[in-house]
Amino acid sequence: MSTMRIPSRLIVVATLALAVVVAFSWWLATTDPSDDEASSNDPTAFQADETEHADASPTAPTVPDLSDVQWTYDSGRAYPYSEAAGPAEWSAGQPAAGFAHSPGGAILAAFHICARSGPPFSPETRLATIDEQMTEGPSRDSFRTAVENSLNDPYQEPQDVPVVSGYIVHFYSDAGALVEIAITQGELDAAYILEVEWDEAQEDWRLHPPANGEDWQEEFRQIPTLEAFTAWGP
Repeated sequence: MSTMRIPSRLIVVATLALAVVVAFSWWLATTDPSDDEASSNDPTAFQADETEHADASPTAPTVPDLSDVQWTYDSGRAYPYSEAAGPAEWSAGQPAAGFAHSPGGAILAAFHICARSGPPFSPETRLATIDEQMTEGPSRDSFRTAVENSLNDPYQEPQDVPVVSGYIVHFYSDAGALVEIAITQGELDAAYILEVEWDEAQEDWRLHPPANGEDWQEEFRQIPTLEAFTAWGP
């Protein structure tokens, strides 16, 4: 691949995507909030090594213009759509593609790709999203196998459905980005960081699969406040 890959180790302990509701609900039920209290209140908990990006021409953390985003319900959940940022290609229950080469496009691509790789989307949509929109490599292969093995697992909607509540762009360049998306479930706030890279051949963003190659559990972290996030959601 001709694109520049942002080192995967930049992903720190983060949280679950909106559509990976089963995993997120499990985490909320089994995690002691005090375990993450210190890191959640530490403003330096996320620290990217700037020297690793010296050749990537990054911008400073930015607030993209997502004022034209509209939220449309698909498979029972709200998903963001923007004429400027994308996706340009989508239909109900299917993978979404055609995201702008911009910070806003990176945010929407990360969100949609992550969401559509999990329930409540169909097995066909989940596997197509992984195959077509995640970066190639052993982690993607392992993640695909894990998803295939879980397709017949029972799925139960949680009582409090997670809702998107904000975002941060931690790093952006023409080659890739790190975006953090906050979600709220009941009275609990959490956030997750997703890494995307620009695919010149595909002319679209690709999402890095989970770091452990199995699920998004290691991408969770509970947060004490949404103050650092740009408010965003349906």
